[in-house]
Amino acid sequence: KSAEKRDLTIKDLAARTGLHPGSLRRLAQQGKIPGWYRIGRTWLFDREEIEAMRLERVAENEVAYAMVPIARGLL
Repeated sequence: KSAEKRDLTIKDLAARTGLHPGSLRRLAQQGKIPGWYRIGRTWLFDREEIEAMRLERVAENEVAYAMVPIARGLL
């Protein structure tokens, strides 16, 4: 897969979650968001890892958190 189709930019993830890009960077550096890496100054997040994290949260009954992007029609 190409990085364009598999990975999300920090702007993509911010739009999907409603979180500020700075918050996402901090959470990623703290290990709370999986599958992130940088190419130069560009932050990328593995789409499959993000979806797996969302599904895991649903399984843990964190439905409110998982439903935010769905309610916004973003996922």
